[in-house]
Amino acid sequence: MGRDVTLLIIVVIFILISIIDIKKKIIPNTLVIILGILSYFYNCINFTLEDIFLGGCVYLTAFSLIYGYGSDFLKKECLGFGDVKLSFSLGILMTYTTLLDVVFFINMTFSLALLYYVLVMILKKHKIEEIPLGPFLIISTIVKLLNRGLL
Repeated sequence: MGRDVTLLIIVVIFILISIIDIKKKIIPNTLVIILGILSYFYNCINFTLEDIFLGGCVYLTAFSLIYGYGSDFLKKECLGFGDVKLSFSLGILMTYTTLLDVVFFINMTFSLALLYYVLVMILKKHKIEEIPLGPFLIISTIVKLLNRGLL
């Protein structure tokens, strides 16, 4: 019963983060912290503390590198720091399995964002300056968890 309630609250937080990121282009720290704590409690029965926090650290590191080097390469910010912080909480929820899973997650996230960008350009005939990455991070997390049978 407790895991079901925790998962329900996590889903509500996913929805809130997505809506706020789409409308205001920010991801509130409070929601990210609550998500991280709930993700830990959701996983603490099935995974070790090391697996849980290794997941958070691996995803945080991957998105920190994209944040830093992507900005240097593109000469502008390629993702916001809220997305980097969110990746830590999502990493706690997904835990670490293999590096290939992390690469797949990153590719899925940015592919979904690119698809959204192209569809907006085709349907609305205008260029968008910023794409909220939070919803795509969340969609990729849900797909990964469903793929692993954890939801």
